[in-house]
Amino acid sequence: MKWIVFDGPVDAIWIEDMNSVLDDSMLLCLGNGERIKLNLSMRIMIECEDLIHASLATVSRAGIIWVPEETIGWKVYIESFLRNTFLNRTQKKLFTAECVTYILDLFNNYYPPLINWYRNKVFGVEGAEPIPTTEMQQI
Repeated sequence: MKWIVFDGPVDAIWIEDMNSVLDDSMLLCLGNGERIKLNLSMRIMIECEDLIHASLATVSRAGIIWVPEETIGWKVYIESFLRNTFLNRTQKKLFTAECVTYILDLFNNYYPPLINWYRNKVFGVEGAEPIPTTEMQQI
């Protein structure tokens, strides 16, 4: 499998140009006029914040998965990172399961108060960050 990954904001012209790659022709038309014919082993993934500029035709041709940050939260990512990074690297266990559990407990006990302190004490009030960040970005 070969993947083409697009990441960034979706504008109205660009997303409508994606219709040709989403239909049976599987032809990707680039802004410079170049065309790329996708074969059956190629897939496209678009990671974007929203599809506000996409038409119903575009949305109906794509398999869309939307996962709001609040649904999953930061704990799942930390647990996955620790387990995959420290327990499974080249089939050697760098840390024991107990050690990974201990690190997870440290995150669970100290991260929530730390983020509250950061947002309320450093900037005075929540929402006063010069560039707003989410918990996932800070983790």
